[in-house]
Amino acid sequence: MHNRSTWVVAGLLMFAGCGDAVGGGGADDGLSEDGGAVGGAPGGGPGGQGAGGGPALGGPGEDGDWTVGRDCSAEVCDGLDNDCDGEVDDDLICGCSGDDRCYGGPPQTAGVGACHEGRRDCDLSGEFWQECTGWVGPVAEVCDDGIDNDCDGQIDDGCEPPEPPQEARCIRVTPSPLEFGVVRRGENAARTARLENCGRGTVTVHGIERGRIIGVEITDEFQITAAPRWPVALDPGGAPVEVEVTYNPGLPGIDFGHFVVRNDSADPEARLELTAEGRAPRVEDVSLHVQLEWDADFSDVDLHLVRPGAELFDCRGDCFYQNPSPDWGAAADMQDNPFLDVDNVRGFGPENINVTDPSPGTYRLSIHYYLDHYEDGRRTGSVPTNATVRIYVLGELVHEATQLLDGTDRTWDVADIQWPAGTVNPVDGLGRFDRMRIPDCPGGGGFGGFGG
Repeated sequence: MHNRSTWVVAGLLMFAGCGDAVGGGGADDGLSEDGGAVGGAPGGGPGGQGAGGGPALGGPGEDGDWTVGRDCSAEVCDGLDNDCDGEVDDDLICGCSGDDRCYGGPPQTAGVGACHEGRRDCDLSGEFWQECTGWVGPVAEVCDDGIDNDCDGQIDDGCEPPEPPQEARCIRVTPSPLEFGVVRRGENAARTARLENCGRGTVTVHGIERGRIIGVEITDEFQITAAPRWPVALDPGGAPVEVEVTYNPGLPGIDFGHFVVRNDSADPEARLELTAEGRAPRVEDVSLHVQLEWDADFSDVDLHLVRPGAELFDCRGDCFYQNPSPDWGAAADMQDNPFLDVDNVRGFGPENINVTDPSPGTYRLSIHYYLDHYEDGRRTGSVPTNATVRIYVLGELVHEATQLLDGTDRTWDVADIQWPAGTVNPVDGLGRFDRMRIPDCPGGGGFGGFGG
C-alpha cells in the first residue's frame, strides 16, 4: 500500500524548487488562468496554502472542481483519492477486516433449505479477500429428494407426487372377523364386509378366493353372494367396496374360515375372517324330526335314515355319521336334505336327524350299535343298552319305541316313514352288521371323533 505522506512531501519539494516562477508576489503575480494561486508562499487570499488565496493541490477551485491538475480514475484501496472526490478510499472496505463468512446468492436465501454460506481467505498482502468458496445458492427444485433445493422454504414444491412404494399401499378389510352369530339350519344369514384403502397409493383388488386351513377349503356354508366385477381399484380416501357374504348352516356346530382378498398392496393376500355357529332347527320348524337316545355310558349307537331305494351304509342314500348331510331331492335345495345334527360317541345321545321338507317316498329308519363299551377308544367289555327312538311329524310326536341292543354290531330296523302322508309303519326287525364292512364314504367322518 502506498503512503499518502510520501506523495505530499514530493509535491512540496517540487513547489519549493519553482521559487518565484510559480509562487509569491514577484513580477508574475503567481495567478493561474482562473486567478488562483498554484503554489508558493502563503498569501492573503482564501486559497489556504497558495499565494493570494489560490487552491493547493487536491483542493477545489472556485467552481468546486477537484480534478484541476489531476489524473483521476476509479477508486482503489491504495490510500489515494483516485477518483478526485476529496475522499480517500471512499466506500471501500480495505484490508481483510470483518467476518470471513461469505455468500454469493440472494441474501434472503442464505440459511434456508439447502443454501448456506461459504468462507473466504485473505491474500498474502493481508489487504484483499480472495474468492468466496463453499457457499451453496438456490437451484431448480429436484423432485423426490426431500430437499428444499430452491431455498424458498418448501420441499419438492411444484413436483408431481411419486408413485408410493408397495409398503405405502394398504388395504383394510372390515369387519374381520365377519361374525354371523347363531344361525339355525334352514335360515340364511347375510353380512357385509368392506374393502377400503388405508394408504397413500391406489390398491388394485384382483379378486376373492376361498381360503384353506391345512389344505382344507372353507366350508361351502359360507358363500359370497354379491361383489363387484374384478379387478377393482381402491383409491386413497375413496369409497370402500362392499362384499356380501351369506351363511347357510348345514351341520350344527362352530364354523370358521376365511376368504383371501388378492391385491397388490403390502398385504397381497389380505384375509376376511369368518365365524358362525350353526344350530339344529327347532322341532316345530321342520317337517320330520327323528331322535335317538340310549342308556349306556361310553357306548356309541348310531342313527340312520335311508332314502327310498337305498340300503344301510349306502354312501349316497344313507344319512349317518359318514354322510351327515347328503344332497337328496332337488339339487342344491337344502329344504329336502336330511341332516344328522349330532354324532354322539360317548354315550346316552341324543342324536337327531331333521328334514325341513322331505321329498315324496318311503324312508327307512334304522339303528346300528357301533361300539358296545369303550373308553378313550379302547374296548373294555360288552355292555347291552336300551335304545329309544322318537319320530316327530310337523312338530308332533307320532311314534316312540325302545329296543334292547345286546352287543356290538346289532342293528334295529325301527320303522318306515311315508311322505308326504307322514305315516309311520313299525318294522322292529333285528339284525347284525359287521362294522368292519362299513365303507369309507368320500368325505366321510363328517364329525371326526372315534369312527362311529
